[in-house]
Amino acid sequence: MIDNKASTNKASTNNFFGFYAVVILLLLAAGISSRWLLIDHPNFKPVAAIAIFCGFLFSHSRVGLLVGIGAVVGIMLISDATLGFYEWPTMFAVYSSMLLACVLGNLAGGWFANPTRLVQLGSLTTMAFVSSCIFFMLTNAAVVFAGWYPFSLAGFISSYAAGVPFFKFTVFGDLIFTIGIFSFYVLAKQLMEKLPTKWSVDLPVSNR
Repeated sequence: MIDNKASTNKASTNNFFGFYAVVILLLLAAGISSRWLLIDHPNFKPVAAIAIFCGFLFSHSRVGLLVGIGAVVGIMLISDATLGFYEWPTMFAVYSSMLLACVLGNLAGGWFANPTRLVQLGSLTTMAFVSSCIFFMLTNAAVVFAGWYPFSLAGFISSYAAGVPFFKFTVFGDLIFTIGIFSFYVLAKQLMEKLPTKWSVDLPVSNR
């Protein structure tokens, strides 16, 4: 009886790490390929949504959160290495906004535990919109420091005014991809709950 229990625990642990390894690889592939394939669609990318999801999914431990942050940084670095790097103030702002999205998912992910679907949808919408605002504020300030606009009040106003037309793409993309990724997560979780115990994986934050 003890051997069977130990064997079950070992299988569960192996499934746990195997599941997260697959998730990380899928997120890396999705994030990197999207920056290539959607290059002609400004600010309409799933990277922020992936960052929010990483913060949520790996919220069970500090090490897990570091893994999620590492995945987000990996997506950005690998894709930028092929697409081309740019001014360091702008890069710093973009990377910072993605990392803050990851932290946002980690802090606000508890809202997603609420059994009410409307609250779950509201939490996802809030996280996506706040992430879009962070990206807008940081990146448009960064281009001033990068020398695109005069370093003055007028320069900052011009920068933010120029960024407004792109803001709707950021918001729309973050909303669509965040809701899509979390919806897929819920479906995957429901499917895994129906699997035999030896194949099951304990996923964070129950949606029931």
